[in-house]
Amino acid sequence: MYYTHKKYSGIEMRDNNKHLVSFIEYSLHNSILHIITIERSAYARRCYSCDFHFGTDIFNALLLYLEENNIKIDKITGKLSYYDTVNKNWNISIPFYVDFSCYLDTRLPYVLSFHLFSNSDYTHEVIIPSDWYERYFFIKDFTAKHNRSCAGASFCYNISRF
Repeated sequence: MYYTHKKYSGIEMRDNNKHLVSFIEYSLHNSILHIITIERSAYARRCYSCDFHFGTDIFNALLLYLEENNIKIDKITGKLSYYDTVNKNWNISIPFYVDFSCYLDTRLPYVLSFHLFSNSDYTHEVIIPSDWYERYFFIKDFTAKHNRSCAGASFCYNISRF
C-alpha cells in the first residue's frame, strides 16, 4: 500500500495495483483539521476483508504527513451527519473515532482526547461510557435515536502535545 497526497485537501491509499483502497477528504483552517470524510472505496469493499483497518492506517498517515511537513494542528473536528443503511456507517464510524486514539502512531508527539456531540454544531457533548459493554449499548442507542431524528452529530479530538 502507498499514499498520495492532495495538498491541504486529501490523501489516498492505493494498493500495489494502483487501485484506490481508501481516502480522506479534509480541510485545514487556523490549526484545526476538519475531517470531511474517511471512506473505504467500492473496490476495497469488494476485494478486501473487513479485517483490514484502512481507516486507522490512512488517518495515521495523514497525521504523520502533517507533522513531517511542520503543519501544526491543535484540534481535529468532523461531522457524523447521516446514517448509511447499506454500510451501517454510524455503527462503524462512531467506534472508529472513539477508539482511534488507542491506535495513534507512536511517532506522533501528542495524544488525542475524543469528544462526541449530539448535534452538528459542537454544543451538546455526550459522555461515552468507558466500559466496553455499556459503550456498545450506548452507541447502539445513540445511533438509533439519530437515525430516527435525522439530526447530525459531530466529534472532535483535543490535542495535547508532549
